[in-house]
Amino acid sequence: MQGSLLLLFSIFLSIDGQASSSLRQHELLFGTKTAYNIAKGSLSKYLHGTSQLSQETLKSSSSPNIHPTQCKPKQFSLFLRHGTRYPSKGDTKKIAKLKEKLKFIGSNSKTDALKKWKNTFAAENASKLSQSGKEELRMIASRFAALLNDLLPNADAVELISSDKERTKSSALAFLDGIADGLPVNTKELSSRMEFRNDLMRFYEICSSYAYSEVNDYRRDQSMVEVTTFYSGPEALAVTKRVNSRLNISENENSFTTEEVRIMWVLCGFEKALLGPGYDSPWCHLLTTEDSQVLEYAQDLKCTSRIAVLWTH
Repeated sequence: MQGSLLLLFSIFLSIDGQASSSLRQHELLFGTKTAYNIAKGSLSKYLHGTSQLSQETLKSSSSPNIHPTQCKPKQFSLFLRHGTRYPSKGDTKKIAKLKEKLKFIGSNSKTDALKKWKNTFAAENASKLSQSGKEELRMIASRFAALLNDLLPNADAVELISSDKERTKSSALAFLDGIADGLPVNTKELSSRMEFRNDLMRFYEICSSYAYSEVNDYRRDQSMVEVTTFYSGPEALAVTKRVNSRLNISENENSFTTEEVRIMWVLCGFEKALLGPGYDSPWCHLLTTEDSQVLEYAQDLKCTSRIAVLWTH
């Protein structure tokens, strides 16, 4: 029986991981937008043979294989999120407005650092897959190809399903680049086998009882009220007040709003994801771990309200 590799690309799953101890954790973990390179987990221990398990199961450190010698894999399935993308169209507009507002903020040592910041988030790139996102997918693919190379004798062994979102299709192609490296197949040959299935990848937009249920719409609307209430509540307002205080900005018409502070958090997360965890983003310096946890909770609440199954029967 010939083995096969089934790849599924979607846009709403996320991964969790541990941040580097040398950097502040809240600057690296960014909810559903956390970069793969930051939260890729512990696969490296199998690749490098550093654990007892890997020592027993790897054929050699140069040719890793995580299955026992008496077993032979027949199929491998992977359900994978798209790579790191640029901010959404809405957030990109808000970033530009935040940059413009800085012109009217009083000058001091802290605000001057923000005023020198250059906005590299162009409107035409909104929500598109970034170059770092492409590299993430290539590296993920090359790692799995090394572990499961006997499942990939030719292009016929690969079945790839993607949604029709541009960033997801680009991620799938980048993944195929990684699979093709070092194997007797090429990306063009593999990409011809790509299938677009929104009914699988974005089922929540197509399933009528899920997307258009009167009861579910009501519960989703009620949940969005919770999001709005939280952003105007004491925890979020306290974060806004602390950020303004750190910038020596009094509460007046030029002080930053809670939504603008959220955009600062978005900028911190995206700059770390796009430019690397070692990039010194000035926006990250404005937020403490407590601040970031409050803002991440608000984002989780919003994501749940928009997409999660809300009925109980």
